[in-house]
Amino acid sequence: MSKDKKKRLTVIILSGGTGRPADDIVTAALAQFDTAAEIIKKTGVRTIRAATATVRSAADAKGILCHTLVSPKIRAAVTEQS
Repeated sequence: MSKDKKKRLTVIILSGGTGRPADDIVTAALAQFDTAAEIIKKTGVRTIRAATATVRSAADAKGILCHTLVSPKIRAAVTEQS
């Protein structure tokens, strides 16, 4: 596939805080590859409803979901949903 026709990768970061640690990790990982990526941050997520909506959005976008959730309940809901 030519570089012009490469599909752009979508990475969604889900965090109950700022999302900065996940953003740093994702950026470092992506630097290892020759690929275009859009990083979308969903930060300050503190409810199961908001978290699972983000999981559905990631699935709809055929994206990669990276989370740094501290809340056990929200983390469990995300794991179950994905």
